[in-house]
Amino acid sequence: MAAVGFLGGGVIVHGPGGRADADRAVTALAGARVQGLTMAASIWVAACLGIAAGVGLWAAVLGGMAFTLAILIGGAAVESAIHRRLHLHDSTGPPSASARSRTR
Repeated sequence: MAAVGFLGGGVIVHGPGGRADADRAVTALAGARVQGLTMAASIWVAACLGIAAGVGLWAAVLGGMAFTLAILIGGAAVESAIHRRLHLHDSTGPPSASARSRTR
């Protein structure tokens, strides 16, 4: 399980921009955005479900898989609604000054 944690950490640190993105984030921590948490958590859940399947806990695997899918699908809808409500349209860059002032 520790190795799976390192895989998740790599997803978070490297993100979509690769190594250069990670270096910039380290030097500008005050304005950095954390990305990749959902993917890292999904990797960890997949490993847990794989272990449960390996020991034959099929009911737990099916329940965990259903719960995970519900959270991932429902969470995306909730996040979109929050972004619409707060008018945070740009999901790739840092929040604008007006968006930051609304969240304080």
